[in-house]
Parts: sequence; C-alpha cells; structure tokens
Amino acid sequence: MRILVLGVDHSMLPPGCSITSDPGGDFEAVVASAAHIDTLSEDVPVFVLKSGGMADWAVKQKRPDVTLVSIDELQAELEKLVPNEVPPQISDLKKSLAIASYANKGGIGKTSSAINLALSLAARGVNTVIVDMDFGAPDVAGFFDVNPRRGLESLEETGVDNLLIKVRNNLWIVPGMTGPYQREMEASVLTRVVQELKNRFQTVVIDTPPAPWEKANLHNVFAMCDQVYAIVDQSKFSTQETAKYTVTLLAMGVDPSRIRIVLNRFNPKLMGIRQVEKAFAAGFKDKRNMPKVAVCIPEQWEDHVKDAYKGKSTSVEYWNKEADFLARQLVTESKETKEVKSRWRLPPFLKRRN
Repeated sequence: MRILVLGVDHSMLPPGCSITSDPGGDFEAVVASAAHIDTLSEDVPVFVLKSGGMADWAVKQKRPDVTLVSIDELQAELEKLVPNEVPPQISDLKKSLAIASYANKGGIGKTSSAINLALSLAARGVNTVIVDMDFGAPDVAGFFDVNPRRGLESLEETGVDNLLIKVRNNLWIVPGMTGPYQREMEASVLTRVVQELKNRFQTVVIDTPPAPWEKANLHNVFAMCDQVYAIVDQSKFSTQETAKYTVTLLAMGVDPSRIRIVLNRFNPKLMGIRQVEKAFAAGFKDKRNMPKVAVCIPEQWEDHVKDAYKGKSTSVEYWNKEADFLARQLVTESKETKEVKSRWRLPPFLKRRN
C-alpha cells in the first residue's frame, strides 16, 4: 500500500507500506499532522495524529471524515488497510522460475535490470517477487520508497512470509539486509528461501552483488536458477573482463544454456552485438549454443539514472519482449520438464573443493 505522509515521522508506519511525499502522486491513504489538513485528499482514508488540544477540534470541523489517532493507534489502523496478499502455494503441476541478475562489477545496471524485468512481468499479471541478495548495497526497497525495519537478516527468526512487502499489483519484494551489521548468511538458508518463494510466486527475481562468485553462499542459489541475466556494456573493460569472469558462472553450477546477455547503454557506433557475444563466450571452450544478447538497452544512460533517482522505472519497455518469453515458459512448461541436464563439464581449475 502506498501512503502519502505529511509532517509525520516515517518510522511510525508499519512494515509493508510504500511511502510518498508527493500530494500529486498515487496513494491509497494519508497520514498527516494537523498542520497539513488543508492539503489532504478527500477520496482516500486520512489519519491525523491527535494533539490532545483544540487543534483536534479544528481538524474535525474542517474535515469530519478524518480519523484522529494517537501514535499507538496509528499502526493498528494502517495494518487494517494493508492486506497480507501473499499468493497461495503454486500447484505441483505449475511452472515457476527463479531468475538471477549477474555482473562482474558494480555500476553496470544489474539492479535496475532486475527491477525492470520484474515490473514488466508484473504488468503481464505474473505474480513476481524480487529478493535483494546484494548484501553490501541492498537498494531494491529504496527504489520502491519502502523503508523496511527488517530484511534478510531476520529470515530465520521471522520466516519469509513476514518479510514480503507488496509494492505494485502482482509484485512483492523481500528487502535486503538492514542495519549497520551485515552478517554472512548460510548458503542453505538462502537456497531454502528461494525454493519457498518458488512455491509462492510464478517468478522469483534475485538481485545479487557484483562478482557473486566471491560469495560462496550464493553459488547454490545460482545453480538452482532457471535463467541468469548477465549485464554487460560495450566498454573495453567490460568486454575484457567477461572473458575472464563469466566462466565463473560454470563454477557456480550455471549451464550456459540458461544464460542470457543484457547489453546495457548500447551505442550502434561502438562495438557490435556479435562482437559483445564473442567476447562474452571467449572463456567457454565449447562454442556451441553460446549465450546471446536477449535484451539491448540503448544509450541515454543519464536519463535512466535521473528516472531512477526519482523512483521511476527505467527501460521497462526494453524488457517487454523478454517478459513475454518468460511468461510463455510459465504457461507451456510443467515442473517435470524444467530440469535441464548439463552437457558441460567444469575445467579442472574451476572445480570446487570439498
């Protein structure tokens, strides 16, 4: 639920609320101080904090429909308006997909790609959840103007259902770690939460940190993904690094047939798409059925960044075809056909040690 907040401490709101301070935007409820009574909407529930004095009487005179609440009452009143809309368990015969973003380094567009794919899927009526596993810089919640009090660090204590926050129709998030202390999470905990979410949602989109091969607890998460989107650009550094580092996807158990390339900030005057694909595949020995560019996002990077700072979705239109591709998989494939046996063998130097 999106709530307009005026003159009130945001920490008073319960988890699960998306906060805005823009009276001209979209919202389903208002929480305000008495000083803002003249600017409040008339077509949604309005809650004004009690002052205990004549100001309360003045508020009611101007707006009899307003609900006056104390700080202690506010959360309970808002929780009545925020339904726990977690999708039911998916049938054993229904397909679900786990999808991860991947990048060699930060600043390539990994998180924005995960968000835009999820938004495009949700717009097609696909129940989708984004899990923020970028442990060092979790910012998915911030994009949706959500200020969670707890995140992945509370997973074992609360369970995943209590961390889910609905941010759009058909779209939920599981916030990343909150607070200054970010401890290492057990690999088994992360894989379990992905599987639990696959039982709840049709698509589970996982945002991961740059260079995820350095996080041993993420290796099994990548191995269980049905699709991995590798974000690259045309810079010389990016193309040189892909040959060196994309082979680490093999070490994490990802079959190349499950990798799809996202070419970000594309400029047709620079390196061509086929050259990018060739550079990406340089680290693989068997060149058959190599990953291809599935999504090409054109240059206009500054505009995308400005939109992101304003909390707007960026480049969603470029993900629409890919969302259609994934949606067809959900409709046409059953769980019995989702397991793909790898034809690939790890090079000896990449085999994990016990």
